[in-house]
Amino acid sequence: MQQAPIMKGSGLKPLDESKSSDKPVHIFGSNLEDRVVTDRHGDEPKPLSFGTIEETKKEDDIDTIRKRKFDAITGEEDEETVFQGDFNLFSWDHSIANWTERGRGQLKLNDSLDSGKRQSRLIMRVGGTLKLVLNVAIRHKTFRVITSTKTSIRFTDGQTVWGAGGNNATMLRELIDERLKVAAQNEEERAERREGDSEEKKEGEDEEKKDEDEEKKGDNEEKQEKEQDKKQEHRDEKNEDGGSEVNNKKPKTHDNDLDLKKDPK
Repeated sequence: MQQAPIMKGSGLKPLDESKSSDKPVHIFGSNLEDRVVTDRHGDEPKPLSFGTIEETKKEDDIDTIRKRKFDAITGEEDEETVFQGDFNLFSWDHSIANWTERGRGQLKLNDSLDSGKRQSRLIMRVGGTLKLVLNVAIRHKTFRVITSTKTSIRFTDGQTVWGAGGNNATMLRELIDERLKVAAQNEEERAERREGDSEEKKEGEDEEKKDEDEEKKGDNEEKQEKEQDKKQEHRDEKNEDGGSEVNNKKPKTHDNDLDLKKDPK
């Protein structure tokens, strides 16, 4: 084995081949099969396992990752999608007085049955990332369709003006109008129930007030009777004290009276 030249002043010494030839030279990474991990409960050794470069590349491949299926929880699992279409969404920005693009994706009209009543909402997620850009409840008091054509629709939720462009916008408008009518009916029913509850509450309050008045009246009458009884007792005691004084008092006799008793003539 040829040795490399040693520079002066490096402090290195030439290798003595006679001494080094007797000792085995260890090369890093060699004899991996002999270097094993032994199971504590068994005698059979467990060899180390290393994945090949091809397998690692296959697991980290972008196409392989894209083919994997992931269950995304969106919150729409208990809802029924009655309309779905590819739309481009915009929102009106008052600061610049212009439309701002929010994204392109699937615009959905979902229905859900909560407490026996149908509730609807418009929801939209950006394609690919599933980023939520629209989530508007269709309520009678706040939601309103401003205008619509075959390929576009504008609506507001009471806070923001939205615009969406896509196919079948006319069908979406018809479905929204139908749900607005149902929402108006539900609101009327709720108002009637609230009115009936308020009347019942008022009647109950009136009855309670009447009972309280009667109770107060009875308490006042009882109080007056007690006061009258006390006054009567006081008068009786006073009369008894006056009668005893009269009986104990001796009548005064005059001399004339004695003379008349002695001589009635």
